[in-house]
Amino acid sequence: MVSEDFRRIVSRITSRARILSVGAESVLLVTKLDNYKIILKFRKMKPYMDPELAKSLAVLRTIKESKIMTIINKNGIPSPRILFSLPNAGLIGMEYIEGHTLKETLEQGLVDPRTAGRVAGEIIGRVHSIGIVHGDPTTSNYIIKNNNFYLIDYGLSEFSDKLEDRAVDIHLFRRAALATHAKYADVLVESFLDGYRATLGDYADKVIERASKLELMGRYVAERRTVWSRQNYS
Repeated sequence: MVSEDFRRIVSRITSRARILSVGAESVLLVTKLDNYKIILKFRKMKPYMDPELAKSLAVLRTIKESKIMTIINKNGIPSPRILFSLPNAGLIGMEYIEGHTLKETLEQGLVDPRTAGRVAGEIIGRVHSIGIVHGDPTTSNYIIKNNNFYLIDYGLSEFSDKLEDRAVDIHLFRRAALATHAKYADVLVESFLDGYRATLGDYADKVIERASKLELMGRYVAERRTVWSRQNYS
């Protein structure tokens, strides 16, 4: 049961917050705490689940994300600093990095794709080197502030040193680059892989090779679905 003191703390923190974004898994708000601008991340309860189960999952996922962010911070990987975690409220408070997403800066021509890709790859390599996979390393999840890159949003991150899981991160970046930045996707991805190799050395090639197989598998599945669709609806 949540105490009244706990409710008051959450109420005070959120009373002047404004919504920054609403996603499938969480709501992000920006507010001030002692004149320090922060981000509040509330993990949303799944409305179709049993309330007790939904609450339990939100608590566990908040705990995991908090642990991952703490480790990321301790290892000096550029990312928002975690300030506090209230798992029973599904709430994480973190540093607000006031910049623009890599996606926005690429679209506006404010950053060189080759440089940006390399830095993004180096950061993911550092994340993988400490036994964590990000889970959603798109250009929307990098923030650029004063020419410094920060990796954000660890809501889908996991503790893993499996080749397959690391390959998924590489595959997701490449897929997002092709879908969002088609004009310079090749340069962006090539430099991303160069940065990844620079961080992880020879091991990186094993991950990249596995990511290529995942891509081929995805194409095969898509082609089979297209054939199936034509057979049934033509």
